[in-house]
Amino acid sequence: MIGTAASVGFTIAPTVLRLCGLMPPNGHDAILPILVGANLMAGMAGAIPVVLATAMMADVSDEYDLRYKGRAEGLFFGVNVFCRKASLGLGGATAGLIIDLIHFPTKVAPGSVDTNALTRLGLAFGPMTYAFLMIGMVFLASYNLSRSRHTEILEGLRRRDLAKGAQAQQDQQPQVDRAPLDAQDKPSPA
Repeated sequence: MIGTAASVGFTIAPTVLRLCGLMPPNGHDAILPILVGANLMAGMAGAIPVVLATAMMADVSDEYDLRYKGRAEGLFFGVNVFCRKASLGLGGATAGLIIDLIHFPTKVAPGSVDTNALTRLGLAFGPMTYAFLMIGMVFLASYNLSRSRHTEILEGLRRRDLAKGAQAQQDQQPQVDRAPLDAQDKPSPA
């Protein structure tokens, strides 16, 4: 959660700094290094959550397997990809709605956009981005799969697989009639 929050924080930092009057003016030599640095830090902080999300999904599918006795990685990873694509689509649609709601001017030359319109856009981008992050964090907080719990899950899966293997071996043994021999079926002494 810290990596995601840091990534979003670095992403919105230049906008928030501008809103607070702490960024150098446009055209200043420091603007490019600040923007590149903020994006670099956002990317580095955001890489960790992307990798961890995939690992968490694999751990959840192990727990599902133990609880419901069936593998469902395809389902979990498919839903994950669908949700990412849906969020990209909804994000684009939301951005368009916000542009309309804040009455951002169209067909205006770069550099001539009203300061109030830029402020409204900055407020929509900065705080709103963090608000959506906090909503996601509420859901993520319910993820309680610790390292020790995952070890228990893997041990449970291992025991179940061993039991299945033993049962399969027993099922493959030829059936032998174990009825007692009659006196007439007994071999005669030589």
